[in-house]
Amino acid sequence: MAQEIDIRNQDFGTIVLRTTTGIVKTYPKTTAAYVIGISVLLFATGFAVDTTTKGIYNRQMYDVEELEMGKLEEARVLRERAHQHYYHSKGWFSCDNRCTENYQRYLREDEACQVLEDERTRLHNKARKTVGIFS
Repeated sequence: MAQEIDIRNQDFGTIVLRTTTGIVKTYPKTTAAYVIGISVLLFATGFAVDTTTKGIYNRQMYDVEELEMGKLEEARVLRERAHQHYYHSKGWFSCDNRCTENYQRYLREDEACQVLEDERTRLHNKARKTVGIFS
């Protein structure tokens, strides 16, 4: 039978220590991975990126920003406008021909916007891979 512990006569530090010890004994691998991860986050400073790589990264990020502020922003505006046209053309319980056409237009604009957002994500990931994870 499990031994009951009277926590009324123990201080907070003792309770925390017993709980922590129990967790470490129950999950040793998970605890070790957690401690290693926290140690890497606390003590790792990263690697310096050389000037050439930094220049490549900056050009790639410029391309991302150019896409974001140009075509992608325009596509988002067109998608929102198409959604507003669709939203204001539909009725309470039904959607007539005009509403259906507006909905189809909205779907086309949404797809075009999604293609550009995927391109932006691809370019951004490519730029991040250039400098690496620990830089």
